[in-house]
Amino acid sequence: MEDNKLKYFLAIPNQDDFNPIKKFIFCSLKELDIFPNNLSMQSTLTGLHFEENNENRIELENGPVRESVIQAIKRSDFIVADLTGSNGNILYEVGFAHALKKPVLLMVQSDSGKIPTNISGFLFFIYSVAELSNPQSSEILKIEIQNWVRYSTQYLSSGASEE
Repeated sequence: MEDNKLKYFLAIPNQDDFNPIKKFIFCSLKELDIFPNNLSMQSTLTGLHFEENNENRIELENGPVRESVIQAIKRSDFIVADLTGSNGNILYEVGFAHALKKPVLLMVQSDSGKIPTNISGFLFFIYSVAELSNPQSSEILKIEIQNWVRYSTQYLSSGASEE
């Protein structure tokens, strides 16, 4: 990364129901001085509005949205993905990140039901929207997420690989 600051790609369904977890992740990682690479997500969360000609916008950056998402994932140090509802776009983004050997923090709401079989063996952070507003529960989840990021980024910087 050009500025040596860590960046992440936030892969979460684009629905209002997910705004509490989006904001929670953004604030938890902001404490570590880590920000999303997909600037449209960052602009939504911080209230910033980027100009239409901003070259870093994820929407139609240099062509189709799919290519913009691929480039944003490539430029990211790790991915945070919420697999609640098994959204096809999120699953594609997680698969692409895995193919690039990027660390992927997987999350799912506790009442979401099943996790797709192909990824059910991975570590998931399970949360409920209600616990995000409970200071004690949300602090525990925040610390777990921050510790995962610290461990994953140390692992990356050590030059270790998954295989």
